[in-house]
Amino acid sequence: MGAIINLITSFFGIFSKNGVVSFALKSLSFSKMLIINLSILGLSLTYFYFLFETIIFFYNMTNKFLSLFNDLSSSSDRVARLAYDILSSFGILGAFIDVFNLFSPLFLGFFGAYFTRLGIICLIAIRTSLITLFISKI
Repeated sequence: MGAIINLITSFFGIFSKNGVVSFALKSLSFSKMLIINLSILGLSLTYFYFLFETIIFFYNMTNKFLSLFNDLSSSSDRVARLAYDILSSFGILGAFIDVFNLFSPLFLGFFGAYFTRLGIICLIAIRTSLITLFISKI
């Protein structure tokens, strides 16, 4: 029995001396880190695409809302026309459209700065995970 155990340990000892075991362990840790990094990259790209589409959605909805008021000015419905005339006489619609046109670049600038900040944070996280990927490869 002792000879069999000695044979098995010497057989696996050859692999450990040649570095096969350490290479297998490094390859395993490398593949784990690769899967984690690719998952982080995919989720980050999905998140940024979602944020971009959300901004475009809200911007388009605001433009549709403003065009709805412009369509009310030529409406044949008396109640809608009366409501439009009242809001126009107070200057609420004109003020809203002017404020939207004035602050739209500012809002887009804030969104751009915020998403740039998120992008930098994401790239730093990807860089850190890539550093760990390269360290695990060594």
